[in-house]
Amino acid sequence: MIRTVSEVVSKLSQSERIGFAINLVGILIGFITAQYSTLAGSIIFSTFLALLFIVAIYSLYTRDFYGGLYEVIEHENIWSLEDPEGREVTHKKKMTVKYIQNNVIAIEDFLWGDGEFMKDYHCSIGHIVDVYKTGSRTNVLVSLRGVRNKGDIETFEFTRKIVDGFTDSSEWVEITPFNRTKKINLKIIFPLQRPCQKATLTTNIKNETREINRGEIASQSDGRQVIDLCFKNPRMRDVFTVRWNW
Repeated sequence: MIRTVSEVVSKLSQSERIGFAINLVGILIGFITAQYSTLAGSIIFSTFLALLFIVAIYSLYTRDFYGGLYEVIEHENIWSLEDPEGREVTHKKKMTVKYIQNNVIAIEDFLWGDGEFMKDYHCSIGHIVDVYKTGSRTNVLVSLRGVRNKGDIETFEFTRKIVDGFTDSSEWVEITPFNRTKKINLKIIFPLQRPCQKATLTTNIKNETREINRGEIASQSDGRQVIDLCFKNPRMRDVFTVRWNW
């Protein structure tokens, strides 16, 4: 019996454990005190209920603050334009995550794009079990084929090809963190025959737009030009949009 209770408590989050402890202590103290003084017992119960309310609000706040099943320790997001016409683009996302809830069995990936934007879609961990639309966004539900618990850390990669999605002279990509994220590294790699002419970065933070400077544009060992941006500790649902002419 004691072992079963211990196993259940060990699976609770920190805020849930606090609430559980307050329940036990409040009930015990209130019960004992009520045997000697009804007034004192009422005060104890009132205090206990107030503390329980505070813990409930705190739990909701932390869940919204963390925003999901895990926090992202590092996120590398690479867009590789494979040909001068923009007819084929390879998109890779590599994320190292730390789970902040117990009993996680599935995660979601979010996609946007023109043309055929899910060709050869692959996730390094798990198995795709559903694909559905939410407005202009495509949600991909991935079963982890196992259980992840709070504190577990792992790295997974998503890859896909986009066909006929970047065929205009002016194009753009966008990235939005849906979870608490420590670092995002965004790269856009251009074909050797068609480098970037001009690029800007727009964020929803004060709706600011700035030109991407030369220090953020480099050349790879193969001579291909790459825009390389780093965002540290972005807020959840911040939107970063890179637009370029090429």
